[in-house]
Amino acid sequence: MKLVFLYARERGQTVEAFKTEGLWYLFRKMVEAGVVDAVDVVVETSRNETCTENGCSINLVTNFKEVEKIVRPGDVIWTRGGFKPWLDHIEKWVSEKHWMLFYGANTGRERWPYWDIILHDLTGKNYIDPKGRLVIDYRKPINPEVFFYKDTERIYDVCIGASYIHDKKGQFKAVNALEYLKKKGVHLTAIMPGAYRHSEQTRAVIKKVPGLDIDIPGFVSRHEMCDIYNQSKLFLHMGSGQNDRGVLEAMACGCPCLMTQPQYHAPFTYNDNAAISLEDNAPAKFAEAILLALKRFDGEQSRLDVYEKFITASSTNDITLPMMDKLFTFFEKYPEADKSKLKELL
Repeated sequence: MKLVFLYARERGQTVEAFKTEGLWYLFRKMVEAGVVDAVDVVVETSRNETCTENGCSINLVTNFKEVEKIVRPGDVIWTRGGFKPWLDHIEKWVSEKHWMLFYGANTGRERWPYWDIILHDLTGKNYIDPKGRLVIDYRKPINPEVFFYKDTERIYDVCIGASYIHDKKGQFKAVNALEYLKKKGVHLTAIMPGAYRHSEQTRAVIKKVPGLDIDIPGFVSRHEMCDIYNQSKLFLHMGSGQNDRGVLEAMACGCPCLMTQPQYHAPFTYNDNAAISLEDNAPAKFAEAILLALKRFDGEQSRLDVYEKFITASSTNDITLPMMDKLFTFFEKYPEADKSKLKELL
């Protein structure tokens, strides 16, 4: 049995970048363990390129119609997000009774009627929804070959985000909090990785950074982010993406986290870290939360606890891979999609 994974419409995606994804690690392990015979990843992008390693392939295509050369009878289709230009193909696969898996990626496409199984990382439970679809408590894979705990010097008090610097990612909230603390005589060291994407609040941040102790390394690779997480005492996450990987990556490195919008994260993350509801730009409130979190997670044992809790709750090898094994054993038993059988998986 083969898995076809439809990743995204992303013009700048490259083969080498995808190889650092937790998904690529998971797919390789699925083939190695015999969960599936092969995995084909399809990315609609600005170039045509294919890379195959040990039964797993990454296919960059400029025209999504190329996917019809890849999908074969009996293949399981896993869609990340979902885009309207894909609909003709998706409807065809549904009519051919392919099992259809879906992960939302903050797109809201869960409402589309095509999916049999929804992998949902915010629900915290498994259930059959009113449309007869199975919703699974999914643990998003993080690549343990890229993100892992290191016993090293923690040179930064806080790491501010792990993505491009933009209003939607909320780095300005942390910068304003650090500015507030400096005025109160409290000086924290920080690092803010990522390239600037200009927007209203971020333009103001650029002017404030020189007066604060914030390292600005610019764009960094995922391997470099592993070092940054390990060098930071606390990771600050202010964005609202669905279970943004930054928190998971930080935990995989043993770095405690403070989230301002925990409702967008898996329940185990904010149960084992620190969370604060910060609906507006409230520097004093956020500054107090940062200091409390730094005190709460002081010491190396706290980092080891965060790492162990991540492994226990979200290890790709011990949690996500066995879940996939159970799913594909079910698909082998029922090669044609039939929602009436899904209760067997509960």
